[in-house]
Amino acid sequence: MKRLLFAILISIIALSKANGATVEWGVAVFIHFGDVADLGVKSNLLPAPNYVNTAVFCYFIEEPWPKVTISAYSALLSSDTRWRLMQDGDWVNSSTMTPSFCDFFAGHSYDGFAWKQDIVLGYGESVYLGFVISSGSDFYGWVELGWDERGVTVWNSAMDIDGAPIQIGGIPEPSAVLLAFSGFSLLLLRRRKAVPLTL
Repeated sequence: MKRLLFAILISIIALSKANGATVEWGVAVFIHFGDVADLGVKSNLLPAPNYVNTAVFCYFIEEPWPKVTISAYSALLSSDTRWRLMQDGDWVNSSTMTPSFCDFFAGHSYDGFAWKQDIVLGYGESVYLGFVISSGSDFYGWVELGWDERGVTVWNSAMDIDGAPIQIGGIPEPSAVLLAFSGFSLLLLRRRKAVPLTL
């Protein structure tokens, strides 16, 4: 009986997660071409009709080893995106992503803004950036950008596709399908008690 109750509980949790699972992982890309680079979010993840090109164009400056500098300078006019240097555990939301806080890229109205902050990476290091994409609604997410033997790449990234605030860091949650499968497997594997034969 305990196993049956446990299996039902796991299934209920899985269904609740399926209804509230709005965080997409692996959403960002960093493409490096010589002395320029694009940092962006896979726009096909945004709910229709919010498809936009979210790339921020950057200068990629190779400093004397072991440093590189990444400096944002523009974005496509079709996108309204802001980026900010942040820390693991910070929240990305409407109050933390106002243009005055977005020190990496604050949007087209702020091109050349005085408080702009470049990314300076040492080999083996990473930085966190929060971002907001405004396209009908605001969508919040974050990127961990790091430098290792593969070059400068996205180490981790996530975005809430329902427009809810998101906390930087963490690991992907188990999928609802996996949790449901676990629950139903336990249900199928539970042992029936033997009924003694009476003559």
